[in-house]
Amino acid sequence: MSTRDNAVRIQLEIIQAKLGMTIHEMAEIVQRTKLTRANDIRWMIQREYELSHGDAKLLANAIVESQTPPALLIPAETHVHGASAAQQ
Repeated sequence: MSTRDNAVRIQLEIIQAKLGMTIHEMAEIVQRTKLTRANDIRWMIQREYELSHGDAKLLANAIVESQTPPALLIPAETHVHGASAAQQ
């Protein structure tokens, strides 16, 4: 595990402790809201759970990534001006 991955894992553990719930429990709440975009989820988490922007963003991204089937994930470097490189 890289140092960055370890730091993210530790930060997510701290966020879970602040919330008093697991990421899985928060993902279930998000699923009930029908929000799908990470930015919308981040905003809801900031507003409803009073987390900082950074903590809410990290949590929202973790939730979105956990709910996205791996086949749909496209590496960021393949995107060119809103379209994947394969489409161009």
